[in-house]
Amino acid sequence: LPGLLTPTMGVGFVYLGLDPFYTIIAEPMVAWVPMYLSMAGYFATKNGSFEIKGIKIPCAFLVILAGCTAYWSNLCHYNQKVEYKNNEDAIPQYVYDNRGCGSVTNHIHGDGGVNDAKKRLWENQMTFGLGLSYWKDVPDFIGLVTPVAIQSVVETLEHWQMGCLKGDSYNMREMMFVDGFGTVLGSFCGSFLPNTVYLGHPIHKANGASCGYGLANAFTFFFLLNSGIFAMVGAVIPIETMAPILMAVGLSIVRNALEVTTSRNHPAMIPGIWCVIADWVLNNGAGNGNAGAKSVPFRGWYNAGQAGGIMNALIITSTLSDMIDRKYVRGACFCFAAVWFSLFGVMHSNNLQGHSVGADQRAGRGEVTWAGESPAPTPPGNEGWRFAIAYGMVGAGFIAAHFLQQAGFTDPPHEEQAHAQALSKALTAGGYESSHHSDDPTGSGKPKTFDENLADLEADVEEERKRRASTTGPGQH
Repeated sequence: LPGLLTPTMGVGFVYLGLDPFYTIIAEPMVAWVPMYLSMAGYFATKNGSFEIKGIKIPCAFLVILAGCTAYWSNLCHYNQKVEYKNNEDAIPQYVYDNRGCGSVTNHIHGDGGVNDAKKRLWENQMTFGLGLSYWKDVPDFIGLVTPVAIQSVVETLEHWQMGCLKGDSYNMREMMFVDGFGTVLGSFCGSFLPNTVYLGHPIHKANGASCGYGLANAFTFFFLLNSGIFAMVGAVIPIETMAPILMAVGLSIVRNALEVTTSRNHPAMIPGIWCVIADWVLNNGAGNGNAGAKSVPFRGWYNAGQAGGIMNALIITSTLSDMIDRKYVRGACFCFAAVWFSLFGVMHSNNLQGHSVGADQRAGRGEVTWAGESPAPTPPGNEGWRFAIAYGMVGAGFIAAHFLQQAGFTDPPHEEQAHAQALSKALTAGGYESSHHSDDPTGSGKPKTFDENLADLEADVEEERKRRASTTGPGQH
């Protein structure tokens, strides 16, 4: 479970939490109050709304209202004009330094402002069949597409699991089919983005959202994107205003992942998050020495973060978690799977040495390639073969530890019966059959969530402990 949840938690922590927080803190006079409103609305209320005398005000509405009011009241950093000349005799040019979100004049006349957005109205075209005209480029992108496809499948499994833990058991076959069909249909229209189940299920359910919310999102985005109005929405409602809502969703994902895993496994989940952070660092230029990051551990960022760091996060967390739980055989299986993933670039696809994939071509970072040493005179191959050896050694160590465990020289596997049973009941949507708790306390016909199952189990354990204590005489055990 920790291995499956860590990639999703990493995305929530980094791209929905960390990144928006830095956007917020860059413009405190615009985004600071919305951040507190967002945190209060999503974590201090029951359903994401502030209620005043029976009137519910959605948290997101107040966040957007407060942020837009500040944004259009000239409370941003101004982007001042700076004189720029190539040489002393050149005609000076004046450009805006990129210090903040700018003044109202910038919002209207600047790049990405309201005037720019007007030009994009009704320009978008959904051209069916466009994606079939670039087959010659497939070899250049197969190294990116393969890990992303695997990542999409894994994320659908993770989000299905998160829904089960919150009491919603969906049809796995249907989810997988719709994901694949949606991706294929989108590609016919020129989309390069895969379809996967959205990861914000727990927080949306807590706010009372149901299937109608998903349908409303689908139709709204379809209209906004194909009409070109989305650019106008982005110009009027800035990212500094939306960032607090994204941050709350990201933190909710992190909280849910930690709630359904044991604290014993939390240290194993942190390195998985680091892999996703490495991807974020690379996407923001810190892996490039020319971008001012001279002291950044160049090779380490690429080894950890390539292809989003998703597969690295899943496998590394799974092996560490199994080691902590002393489940050595399962840990060894993950290690030996990682050997093959590393050899073919699904994991650690850092082609730092310029691995040759043809007579005149070099593989870019993140592309799937064979990880062996390249023949002379080409440079050595990518980093994958080193990780294949490393995972092989760890896997062999796990196998040895298993035989020592079987012989009684080491401790047995660690199990937490209450936690494991509650998790199993939630995932199978059966509910825990407690001796004194109703399996459906609300009468809604829905199975219990993980939290409800765990509470029932703990209550039964405590009741049994008290019963034994009351029937045990002095000096008896």
